[in-house]
Amino acid sequence: MTVCAAALVVGCGSDADPDPRPSPEVEVEAEGRPSLSGVIPADFPLLRGLPTDDEQTSPGGQWGRHGPTREWDADRFPLDLVTCDNAGLPDGLPDVADTLYAAWYDVASAHDRQLMVFASADEARTWAESVSSAFSCERETEGDVTVFYEPYSERSKSADLVQAWVTRHELQGRPGPAGVVHVVVKERAVLLSKFYAGEGSQVDREESARMQDRQFNRIAAVVNAM
Repeated sequence: MTVCAAALVVGCGSDADPDPRPSPEVEVEAEGRPSLSGVIPADFPLLRGLPTDDEQTSPGGQWGRHGPTREWDADRFPLDLVTCDNAGLPDGLPDVADTLYAAWYDVASAHDRQLMVFASADEARTWAESVSSAFSCERETEGDVTVFYEPYSERSKSADLVQAWVTRHELQGRPGPAGVVHVVVKERAVLLSKFYAGEGSQVDREESARMQDRQFNRIAAVVNAM
C-alpha cells in the first residue's frame, strides 16, 4: 500500500468557507482506557471532529462523510499528499497490524484520516519521524506556482509525538490553496490526517497557522481515544 503524491487539484472551487469551524474539543486524559494495540475497536471514533453531512455545500453523491472502514478505496480515501519533489512519503505506507480509514469531502475541501497500529511503539515512532523528510524542502517553484512547506509542532497530553506541516501555494505571488498534514503517535498507534482547502481558497502565512490550529483541534478527540 503506497501513498501517491498529488499536484494541486483536490477541490473544485467554491465561495463557501472551505473549512467549516469545528466545535471546540477539550483535551482530557483518557483515564482507564487502554492504548490501541492489535485490532482497532469497531466503534473507534475516527469520524469525530469532522463536519457532518448537513454541513456540505453540495449535498449528495460522493460528498459528506465516509467510513470508518478497513476497506481501502482509492476514490474515497486517496490520502494524496503534496510533498517535496512529489516523491510521496519516504517508504510509502508500512505494513501494520491494523488500519482504519475515514473521510469527509465537499466541493471546497477534503478531510482524510488513516489510523494505523504498528507491531511496536518503536516502529510507530520511527516511521512517524521519517515522514518529516517528505516536507523538508521549505519551498519549491514550478512556473508561476510556489509551494511552501511550513512545519508546526503541537503539544498534547494524550500523545507521544505530534508533527504538522502546512503546504501552502502561491500563484503568481498571490495566496492560493493550502493543505495540512498531521502525524500523531501514541505508543503503537499512528494517526495520519490530511486536510485540503481546494481551488478558490486564498491562504497566506498568517491564515496557514490558524488553519493548522483548527485542524489540530478537529483531531483532538481522536487523539484522546488512541
